[in-house]
Amino acid sequence: MVTILLAANIAPSAMNHKPWEFLVVSGEKLQEMKASYEQFLNMIQEIRFLSVFQVIY
Repeated sequence: MVTILLAANIAPSAMNHKPWEFLVVSGEKLQEMKASYEQFLNMIQEIRFLSVFQVIY
């Protein structure tokens, strides 16, 4: 894993504008992130059926 991250760190980014950043997580934090991602995917599935969708940022 370390070798992959080191190699990826020197790979060019899109149009070489920004350096890559990596965050390696495990354990409880990984489970929290998986749950958040699953909620996001469920939201995307629901959005497909909407005729209007607004994002407030």
